[in-house]
Amino acid sequence: MDHLKKVVLVFSLMAVACAQLVAQQDGKRQEVFRNPVIYADVPDMSVTRVGSDYYMVSTTMHLMPGAPVMHSKDLVHWETIGYVFDKLTDHSRYDLIDGTVYGKGQWASSIRYHNGRFYVWFSPNDDPRKGFIYTATDPAGKWELVSRPPHFHDGSLFFDDDGRVYMFYGTGELRELKSDLSDVKPDGVNMKIFERDADEQGLLEGSQVVKHDGKYYLLMISMDWSIPGRLRREVCYRADHITGLTRKR
Repeated sequence: MDHLKKVVLVFSLMAVACAQLVAQQDGKRQEVFRNPVIYADVPDMSVTRVGSDYYMVSTTMHLMPGAPVMHSKDLVHWETIGYVFDKLTDHSRYDLIDGTVYGKGQWASSIRYHNGRFYVWFSPNDDPRKGFIYTATDPAGKWELVSRPPHFHDGSLFFDDDGRVYMFYGTGELRELKSDLSDVKPDGVNMKIFERDADEQGLLEGSQVVKHDGKYYLLMISMDWSIPGRLRREVCYRADHITGLTRKR
C-alpha cells in the first residue's frame, strides 16, 4: 500500500470514529440536518418560539387559503396546522374576475406571541395598499382580523418589553403603532434607523426583528445583482436601543 492510500485510509477511519462519537455523545443519538429541511416552497418565513414549540408563517401570494401556519418542536420537522385567512376580498381580481392577482396577494408575514395571544401581520402587494393584523389564542384554530393598518413593505411586527409596538419595514424604516394595533401612532416613532452603506447597492428588504439580552437584531435579505456569485445574502444590524445607531454584520 503506497503512502497516499495509507493517508486516505487513516483519515477515513478518523472520520468514521468522529461520526460515531458525535452520534453517541452523552449516550444519546444526535442527528445532523442540512438545508433545506423542508423540500417545498416556504418563502419569506417568520418564526416565533413559545416555550418548547416553534411556529412559522410564510408567503402564499395569490393562493388561498393563505399564510400557512406550521408547527415544530425542533426546527427540522414541520407540520402545517392551519391558515391565517380563508380568502382575500379587496378586489374581484382575487376571484379571477376583471383581471388576475398573480404575483400579488399575501406577502412576507410576521408572526409574534404577546400576552397569551398570537399575532400575524402581512400586507398584500396590491391596492388598496393596506395590511392585515390577525390574532388567535390557538394558532391551529380560527384567526380573527384586528385591523387594516397602512401598507408596510415586508413589515416585521414587534412588541417591546415596555409595551410599545413597532413595525420595522422597507429598508431600515421604523414606525410605531397604537397599543391596540388599530393604526399608526400619530405622535409615535417614525424614522429611518440606518442608511445603507456603499456595500448595499441592490435590494435590501425582508425585515425580521429579534430582541436578545437587551439588544435589537434586525435581519434582512441583501441582494445585489451586479456581483457574480453573490446574488443574495443575509445581513444583520444590531443596536442597543430601538431607535439607536446600528452595527452591521
